[in-house]
Amino acid sequence: MKQLIAKRSILYQNRMYAPGEALPAADGSVTITLLDEAAEAETVKIASKSLNPAGVTNADIVGGVDVETGAETGIEMVRRIYPKFGLTAGILLAPGWSQDPVVTAALQAKTEGICGVFRAQTYIDISTDKASGGAAVYTEVKAAKEKQGVASAFAAALWPMVAVGSKIYAFSAMLAPLTAYVDASHGDVPYDGPSNKDLRITGTVLHDGTEVLLDQQQANDLLNANGVITAINANGWKAWGNNTAAYPSTTDPKDRFLAVRRFFNWDANNFILTYFQKVDNPANTRLIRSIVDSQNIKGNGYVAKDYVAGYRCEFRSEENPVTDLLNGHLTTHTFLAPYVPAEYIENINEYDTDALEAALTGGDAA
Repeated sequence: MKQLIAKRSILYQNRMYAPGEALPAADGSVTITLLDEAAEAETVKIASKSLNPAGVTNADIVGGVDVETGAETGIEMVRRIYPKFGLTAGILLAPGWSQDPVVTAALQAKTEGICGVFRAQTYIDISTDKASGGAAVYTEVKAAKEKQGVASAFAAALWPMVAVGSKIYAFSAMLAPLTAYVDASHGDVPYDGPSNKDLRITGTVLHDGTEVLLDQQQANDLLNANGVITAINANGWKAWGNNTAAYPSTTDPKDRFLAVRRFFNWDANNFILTYFQKVDNPANTRLIRSIVDSQNIKGNGYVAKDYVAGYRCEFRSEENPVTDLLNGHLTTHTFLAPYVPAEYIENINEYDTDALEAALTGGDAA
């Protein structure tokens, strides 16, 4: 409740409100003192309009477009971000709803072709409710993921839920801000992922509050290996996992690793935002050279800062046939190699008998 309309004179927060005036209720509640005979009443009736969370359905979240008015609702509103704010969506999520297969499908479908050209990532929670087809134990997560239909390279599948004290949250509600924090820590360049970064949680749980306590091997072998990100307690709670929901069906680095996929999204979106101003300019060599040179200068900066291993942009004749050129269609080709995450760091220990012999004999045989 944001405000309450006074129907009679009311004293509120040391100020008199006349009939018809609105009482502020920024914290969602008000305290009322009546000044006339009603103050002696045993009960007071107050009518208000307030939100009803229980009335929200998956259809409200998915939304759509009204064919009569063109009005957009739900996830369809993502299209409005760029024309309204000049910004592109980075991560789409629906905490508390993304475990619904219908919402899952809508989120995955919306990650590509936003406004016809932009890309985004989505974080999708795998249901922890076994009664509705979810996974109550980690060995069931692979089947639950497949049943829910989480399989896009533009999606990250998350299991289970997380808790802060007694409050239970959808994992996506915590991992998305952690991802944004990691990006901000690196100059808003998404070349690193949230895995093995601190989560501000106190535990991992099912929807009913049942504790889930995974070790690294369980997380690796049954979740990460099947394209699911989770959380483990390793001297503090950490997000754990680098694979998108497309893994293990794909091993292409740009579609397998979350950080690499997000960098590709970000770079593709940046290209459009940067060179939109050049659309409809004369399609001459000066235009082509300016785009290619600008991209390569930018890419050299990425390499120098260790964001990527390599980055180059080319204008290839075989990708620009005369038929395309006559239609005003220019194609540049960017080769980029964001670093993949170091998922395994192994050290081999070997007993050095020569060192022992040298220490005991001074290097001389007995």
